[in-house]
Amino acid sequence: MSLRLALVLALVLPGLARAEDAPGEPSEAVAAIDAGAEAGAGSVEALRQLELAREDLRAGHAERALKAARSAHRLDPSCHEALFVQAEVFEATGDWSKARAMVLAYLGVSGVDDPRAEALLGRAAAA
Repeated sequence: MSLRLALVLALVLPGLARAEDAPGEPSEAVAAIDAGAEAGAGSVEALRQLELAREDLRAGHAERALKAARSAHRLDPSCHEALFVQAEVFEATGDWSKARAMVLAYLGVSGVDDPRAEALLGRAAAA
């Protein structure tokens, strides 16, 4: 199963369950499916942009990587990894204050204890 299909199904199936709870209201069922599909499309595109950002960063194309990471976060604000990738881009360009700010934002919104982020903060403090 493709990632896109899996995401769309994950977003659409809860909409179908809600639609079954309201028999006789097909317009709500259609709206739930449409909303899930639209959200899924944004999430799929955000993941694609995030992968492009990582590829561009590995290839040394910092500006393109930053644009793709920002696009991923704009398309799906819950894509917290896009903030971390932006921090990595700023690290790669030597902009330590922005790298630190982005990694702190990532830690703040993600609520996870990420050793990658802690390591980046350590490198930023040492720079």
